[in-house]
Amino acid sequence: MSQKFLLVLIIILFVATCGIGIALINLNAKIDSLAVIGNPPISADNTPRQAQNSSAEEKKGASRELAITDEGYSPAGFQASAGETTVIKITNNGQKVHSFAIDELDIDSGLIDPGQTKEIIMNKQFAEPKNYTFHSNADGDDPQTFKGILMVTD
Repeated sequence: MSQKFLLVLIIILFVATCGIGIALINLNAKIDSLAVIGNPPISADNTPRQAQNSSAEEKKGASRELAITDEGYSPAGFQASAGETTVIKITNNGQKVHSFAIDELDIDSGLIDPGQTKEIIMNKQFAEPKNYTFHSNADGDDPQTFKGILMVTD
């Protein structure tokens, strides 16, 4: 009897592990990168930058576009490469005020009004691959809904 129980337990754990793997693959498939167009950017330390220096081509880095709706972020995650500057263009497509923050990197967009777009230039030199969680600091935004993952890769 205990061998059957152990076999069933192993099968359940295997199926659960496969489900987590599929969820991560789906998250990775949502990663998006689009060209950034001229908006006044904010650096990772919240310092405004000149618009003529904000293009991803001039920075020789990657650009990412992130939309915020009243239901959360789209896409729910994106990648950045270690050692590369990344420009994040954040557009609030919702009807309420939202924000974008990565506490571990001291990044905070401040409040983003409906229809407003902000850019953040992340010129952090990531030493190793790691995942960072981003979220909204706006009042009323559910922490479980307004969160996503920045995946730093080699």
